[in-house]
Amino acid sequence: MISILALEKVGYTYDGVSPVLKDIDYTFEKGKLYAIVGPSGAGKTTLLSLLSGLTTASEGEVLFNGKNIQKINRYDYRSQDVGCGFPTV
Repeated sequence: MISILALEKVGYTYDGVSPVLKDIDYTFEKGKLYAIVGPSGAGKTTLLSLLSGLTTASEGEVLFNGKNIQKINRYDYRSQDVGCGFPTV
């Protein structure tokens, strides 16, 4: 397993009051396709925002190739390394 993207103890709270994600650990492998599914309000969009570097985690770290994405060039990261697609129905 070659981990390219990882969540380590990631949490996110809106306005410091409303927790949306808490203590999330997950590893994404290179070359695999992943789907994030769940009911409305479950934190899917928040999770994608964290993975893409558009939002900063309240807790924990999002790692790309072992480096915290907050400490790398996020423009390069978003334009060259990560992408999100939305299915059409």
